[in-house]
Amino acid sequence: MTDLIKEADRLIQSSIDEEIANFGDADALSERIREWFKTPIGTIADKPGWGHLLSSFKFDPTDLSLEVAIEFAIARKIEIDIRDLVFVGVRVDLMKIDLCRIVIRHQLGDSVLSLKL
Repeated sequence: MTDLIKEADRLIQSSIDEEIANFGDADALSERIREWFKTPIGTIADKPGWGHLLSSFKFDPTDLSLEVAIEFAIARKIEIDIRDLVFVGVRVDLMKIDLCRIVIRHQLGDSVLSLKL
């Protein structure tokens, strides 16, 4: 039994010289982006600055300038909050009065989601 414990201990040991492995594929990055859009800023206790600021656009009139303003707000904040994201671009299309389609282009492809403002 002690040999088994020593073997298990050897396999889980780490050292400060080892690099931390970040696992990132397109699905994982898309899920982090989706989580960011589900989290308004100020709703996580230990990270109050993490999240989107899109609720401030809820009562704005829907036109092209609103799409551009939302795109700018996303572009300015998402790359700061999602560490592994290499942000390439964003496209916002207002589909209904309170629903928009967002496409985030990043280093691993595109993440597409619908968001209710």
